[in-house]
This record gives sequence, C-alpha cells and structure tokens, in this order.
Amino acid sequence: MRSYIFLFISLWLSSPSLQGQNQTVGLFVNDSLSFNGYTLFAPVSSRKTYLIDNCGYKINEWTSTANPGMSAYLLEDGTLLRAGRVFASFSAGGSGGLIEMISWEDELLWSYRIANDTMHQHHDLSILPNGNILAVVWENRPDEEAILAGRDPSSIGNMGVWFEKIIELKPVGTNEAEIVWEWKLYDHMIQDIDSTKNNFGVIYEHPELIDVNSRNFQGGGSASADWFHMNSVDYNAELDQIIFSSRSLNEIYIIDHSTSIEEAAGHTGGIAGKGGDILFRWGNPRIYHRGGIEDQRLYGQHDAHWIPGDRPGGGNLMIFNNGSGRPEGNFSTIEVVQPPLNGFNYNIPEGEKYGPEDALWTFEGAGNTEFYSSRISGAQRQPNGNTLICSGNQYRIFEVDPAGNLVWDYINPVNQNGALSQGSSSSSRDMFRAYRYSPDYPAFEGKDLIPGNPVESNPQPYLCNIYDITTSVNTLTQKDDFQIFPNPGSDIVYVSNDSPGNYNLTLMDLTGQTIISYLNINQQNFELDVSPYPPGVYILRIGNAAKRLMITKP
Repeated sequence: MRSYIFLFISLWLSSPSLQGQNQTVGLFVNDSLSFNGYTLFAPVSSRKTYLIDNCGYKINEWTSTANPGMSAYLLEDGTLLRAGRVFASFSAGGSGGLIEMISWEDELLWSYRIANDTMHQHHDLSILPNGNILAVVWENRPDEEAILAGRDPSSIGNMGVWFEKIIELKPVGTNEAEIVWEWKLYDHMIQDIDSTKNNFGVIYEHPELIDVNSRNFQGGGSASADWFHMNSVDYNAELDQIIFSSRSLNEIYIIDHSTSIEEAAGHTGGIAGKGGDILFRWGNPRIYHRGGIEDQRLYGQHDAHWIPGDRPGGGNLMIFNNGSGRPEGNFSTIEVVQPPLNGFNYNIPEGEKYGPEDALWTFEGAGNTEFYSSRISGAQRQPNGNTLICSGNQYRIFEVDPAGNLVWDYINPVNQNGALSQGSSSSSRDMFRAYRYSPDYPAFEGKDLIPGNPVESNPQPYLCNIYDITTSVNTLTQKDDFQIFPNPGSDIVYVSNDSPGNYNLTLMDLTGQTIISYLNINQQNFELDVSPYPPGVYILRIGNAAKRLMITKP
C-alpha cells in the first residue's frame, strides 16, 4: 500500500471578486496559511447540515426532520452524529431531545428520543472510542426533592428546578439505546442555609461539590428552573475523564468516567479515587467561596474541551469565553487553560482556589478578527497550530494563525428559508459550532469529495484554487535529526542538526519553486533569515528530508 504525506495550500483570496452585487455571505478569505480541510456546520434554524471545502464549495449535506439541538459531528466512518430539537415539557435555550445518526448518503441509521416530563437532552453530545454516546440531559425533580437537597424554597419558580445529568448511551437497533453509565449533578451538592436538610456543610471546605443555591449569573434570575445550564461535554480517553461547562455559573468542571454507576453517585471509587465528585473546576471560584468577583475569568462560556494530544497545545483546555457581563465590557475571547494535572487528580492549594490564575493563551480579536457572540459558539485547534472560531451569533466561521492573523473567513448563507442569494442578508443564521476535518480523516476514505457549488444560491463567480501537493514518503520524510524552530517563524528560524556531517538546505514554496539554497552546511545550529519572504506555508528541504515551515508576520 502506498503512503503519502499531504501538504496543502490555497491561493490567497480576499473579498472574492463578485459581479453585479456586493458580497454578503459565503467565503471572504482563504489564505495560504489556512489549514486545508472540510468544515462542518449546522445552521440553528435549518434542518440541513453542510460540509464545505476551503473554497466554500459544498462537499456533502445531510437533511433531518428536526432543527439542531444543538451539536453535530462527523464520525470516522462517515456517519453524521447530531442532536435534533423536539418539543416536550422542557423549554429553554439549547433544547434538543432527539439524537440521530445519518449515513454519508443521507440515510437515517439510528435515532433515539430523550424528551419527556422528567428529562430532556440538550446542547451537546460526545462520541466515545467504543461507539457509545455521552449526552447532556436536563433532569426535573419534584420541588420536594430539591428542597430536601437544601435548595432555598424561595428560589423555586413555577417551572420547578432542573438538575443536570450526563448519560452514556449504547445504541441498539435503529431506535433504541441502553444507558450503560450516568452521572447526576443532584448527587454532588452542598448547601449552607438549612442544617435540617441534606448536604449541609461549609462550602469553601468542599470544592469537590457544587452549591445547590449557586446564583444564576447568566440570565433567568435566581428563580430560573434552568439554574445550571450545562452547554458542552467532552471526553478524554487517555484520562478517562469528562469535562463539562455551566454557562449560568461561569465555570467548567472535570469528573471521572472510570467509575461504575454506583461510584459515580458517591464520593469514592474510580481511578481518581473520588467517585463522581468534581476533580477540577475553573472560571469562577466565588461559586465555592474561594474568590471574589475579581477572580472570575469566564463569562457565559461555551465549548470547553481538551485540545487533542497530537495538536499544538495538546492536553490543554480550550474554551470559547463568550464574555457577556465582563466588567470591562462585552467581548468574546478564546482561552487555552493548562490545568494543574497530577496523575489523575488536580492540585489545589489548601484553602485556595484551583489554578491556574490566568489562561495560558488568550485570543482577543482586533481589526478584521474582532468578534463577540453572547451565546452559543466554539473554537477548534487545527493541526498546524491555527484556531478555527465559530462566532455563532455573528453567523461567522473564521480562522486565525498563531500570530492572530486572519487566514480564513466564511459567513453562513443559510437561514430558516434555506440558502440566501449572494448579495442578500437576513437574520436567524446562528450556528452552534463548526468543525474542520483533515483530508486524511478516515471518514473521507472512498468518498466522493468532488466539490459542488457554493452553499449560497445564485452564487457569483469568484477565484479560489486549492493546490494539493502529494509526495511519496520514500522521498519526503520527517527526519528526527533535524529540528526547525520557531515554527511558525517570522524573522529568524533556527535549523538544529543533531547528527554529524554536512548537509544542503533548500527553501521552496508549495509549487516546488526554490526560494533560496545553502550548500555544504556544517553547523549544529544554522540561522535562516525568513524575514524577506511573505507569509505562507513553505517546504524546507534538508538533504533528502523535508519539513513544513510556516512563515507569519507580526
């Protein structure tokens, strides 16, 4: 079987030249620094899910019987996993209730409904390596149970109190599922208002528990039934842990998944030894009485997840920090947080809050990358170090390189009535998230990836080329003896040679044209001045080896 390394570049595209009218939707920028792949998005007001290439051309689409509720993912076998919105007793933002698996050919393979008087799926799903599905579910308990748990009776409104749970589903047949694991928020509460009720204790002594009377800081007021509002869930297979986000409390949480159902309901057991209790939390330490408003870092956040280990920043947490209610004003940021991991637990100083004090990396847009979305939204680290951002309320998906430069920009052209014509504009084009998949993602093996038309109707002609450069691994290898750093670079790039002997060095663009060559280098650390060259992706050939070099500008 022949193997390949795929290197991709797109011709720089800025405000594609349209004939006859102004551009309002679709592709605006496709730069050579963009990570080439296929982007999946599901407009909130549409029953269609779209997959497009970097030029904005449609690769595939799926049609459901329900609008999103809210997430959609492309699985490795080419199946679309999505949540759909159905109506039941629960009515709040992010409502779902239906989970579907749809084939690449748009055939419904499996569907399962979680929508009744006592529970309702909402917001997010996560696929596990064994094919099971984690689902976020509202759980409506009787008012008497909420009060017994220590909930302040005066904070219970007409719709009662909704708790949250995460269930693991094993799909069965075409419309059934087995619940093989679950975690319930109700089992991990603490309160300090009534010593005659359950869960009474000193809150700051128990950061592993959640105050059942926590104030709803994001919308709805103290009497809101949806007081916690879990809006994302993600799984880390290496740690066997789950991360989830509470928009209302401005916090993210990590729990152990290695527990049994019984252990998940208690305080011992599992690899971390703490049952279903909170292992780590971050964003708003005043919730557990170990900080004040000045210590708050998250504001109505969404999409808390681990960066995959094989991508830059792998193992850290990425969060779309919506920024509603910031003291300095409303604006969104992307936060990357390095949790204080210690084995399968997380360090916390005695009597203090969980660290870190601040995010490891924050992206705050400026100029053409400014963004603010008060709701929904997400971000995804790309294999080349770029970050794909879905600013959902702005109908926008865009990508920035590590230096913060805009390298890809796309405006959703679909609302509840279908695809818009280029030049027209409309509201109701929100998107929950967007994901980009590499061309070598297993879902695409054997699939027809011939681009169709742009998603927008009556598209105007524009220029956009994607160059796929493929070279046999026999002649293009990643040689460990040579290292290049920093990569991306903007001024001086260092080539480090750990093996003896002379070598040749050639810098080429992705069309194969030689930019500059050096012969018979005999230096362990060679300085390569890349400052004269424009931003882009280049090939640095060292002898018979080659590496990809990214050049950016401040």
